[in-house]
Formats: sequence, structure tokens, C-alpha cells
Amino acid sequence: MEVTVKVTGKMPIVLELAEHLWGKECNFDSDGDANSPDDVHWRRLYLCRRVRNQETGFSENDENTRLEIFVASDDAVLLRIVSNNEGLLNQTLCYLVDRGSVEEWKP
Repeated sequence: MEVTVKVTGKMPIVLELAEHLWGKECNFDSDGDANSPDDVHWRRLYLCRRVRNQETGFSENDENTRLEIFVASDDAVLLRIVSNNEGLLNQTLCYLVDRGSVEEWKP
């Protein structure tokens, strides 16, 4: 599933987005183009919740919580949000819209 959005304001700090999705002190994996932990001008993000494997005791990515946000236009005004988890995609979209970061884009 995916949705295209138009950037209308500052993006959230990555930690704030992860905690909104999975709760305070959640364990998550991320990658993207943020220049620092408190950067609000990023345009590319990979985010995935990490869970403990009961057999090994190690943390591993829960692929059902994988979320990707990336540039969808040359001027970086349009972003594409992609996830196989429809609930996660909608929760992310609502959070970004409610905080004024993006608006849904309809061509």
C-alpha cells in the first residue's frame, strides 16, 4: 500500500514518529537522510519496529511494521509513504497530516 503526500511543513523528529507509532521507549531500526537526531527537514526514512526473538534473545526487525517514506518528485515536495501494513500507513498519514507536515496529494 502507498500514498503520495505534499510536504506542507516541518517533518517530525524520527524518534517522535516512532514513539507515536509504537509507544515510548520502543525499539526500532531506522535509516534515512536526517542530518541529526533532531532534524525536521528529512525527506527519506526507513522505519521498522524491532522485537525480541524468543529463541535467540536477539532483537530483529518485525517486517509487518516496515514503513518507508521517500521523495516522489524532483523538487522533493511530493513524498511517497509505503507500507504493507495498511493500519500503520494510515496511522502515519494521520499523524503527519494532523501535525501539519503533509497533506494528501491527489493528481
